[in-house]
Amino acid sequence: MPLQLSPEQVRRLVERMQHERASADKTDDGSEDDAYDATGLHGPAVTLTPAQRHRHTAYLLFLEGADAEPGMSWGAWTLDTLVQACQPEPTMTHAELFVPPENADQDVHFSTYLGKKADWGSKFGGGHSFYLGTNKDLWVAVPVMCMDAAPRLRREVEAHVGTDYGTCRRFLYNYAFAVPPLRSVAGWVDDRTKEAPAHCGSLTARCLRAGLAEVGPPNPSAWYGPSSLYLEMASKERFEQYAAQRGELQHTRSLPEEEAVVDAANVLVWGADTAVAELDDDTCAEAIEHLCDRVVEAGCYGDVRRQRETQRHLALALVRWSQLKRETVKAIKRAQEKAERERAAAQAAADPDALSNADTEHVGSGSGANASGGESSGSEGAAAEWMPLSFGDGQPRQRNRNALAWAR
Repeated sequence: MPLQLSPEQVRRLVERMQHERASADKTDDGSEDDAYDATGLHGPAVTLTPAQRHRHTAYLLFLEGADAEPGMSWGAWTLDTLVQACQPEPTMTHAELFVPPENADQDVHFSTYLGKKADWGSKFGGGHSFYLGTNKDLWVAVPVMCMDAAPRLRREVEAHVGTDYGTCRRFLYNYAFAVPPLRSVAGWVDDRTKEAPAHCGSLTARCLRAGLAEVGPPNPSAWYGPSSLYLEMASKERFEQYAAQRGELQHTRSLPEEEAVVDAANVLVWGADTAVAELDDDTCAEAIEHLCDRVVEAGCYGDVRRQRETQRHLALALVRWSQLKRETVKAIKRAQEKAERERAAAQAAADPDALSNADTEHVGSGSGANASGGESSGSEGAAAEWMPLSFGDGQPRQRNRNALAWAR
């Protein structure tokens, strides 16, 4: 006769299994592993801090279409015209990945550009002018959420460094497969990691499909251009799924803590450049998580105008965090290392024994100043309270005449 347990015995058995699982997932210092049970699949959901939740979210950055720059080549003008004319609305001319870092030395932007090979953003240079110059108000961000999204996507992206953009002779950089009727045969296009060329939209979709298969786009990577990838990843169904996941990872804050997070979000979006540089990474992570929650909420309601506003807020916060906060810290660190090397070299030249002595000396950290002074690269005007940016009354915005994203 099979063993039968009473409801009370089943309850006690489940509680004991959950207790043993929680004890096994304790770290050496006694704290719980942040990845344990975060989805509630093995018991009650674990409450994570925003900094811990940050590892479970990656981001897609899209750049809205812009008018062709005067004096650009005929070939570049033709490609830009075709990319914008053949894609659905809203027209996006560039797509890239934003992968939250695990340490201060890791880069966050990954993409490819016309005539170049795919790489992390710092390898291309000119990041401040590209992200916060004339393109500043054209960025939109879409979150991608699943367990350990950031570290998993980073590992996958490393395998795609060096992917070639392709040539115009190859079906117009493979853009032809992103529009009907050739879209129907996009599955036949070579999609091998690193070996097969890809434009920005196709490369982004390829990384998502391989690295985050459970939330990646369902069609072959060549099927997507920047606009079609945006529409796929910003669908209402995805945001409803994200809302359910984030509900299980909610972090309850007190009223003063909530006000501090809102203030930090204001600084990231509207504050002076120096104010952004002074924020610590944990505060930035909490502010970005707050803005991400607003994007998910707007996506669930299906209000297109509200979606675009919150997505612009999130995108501006991300690029200002990466270009003002993180790059400033890196510049200060490089300056300190250079000063240390110069001091050691000077001492070695003056005294042969100075080099060994210099290794044990502590070099004081200098104070870094943001090159932008008190100016702000955020949206116009500083807000005393959290208020959504206004981008017009829903009328089409005039295209900004600036260098094309894919020709960076």
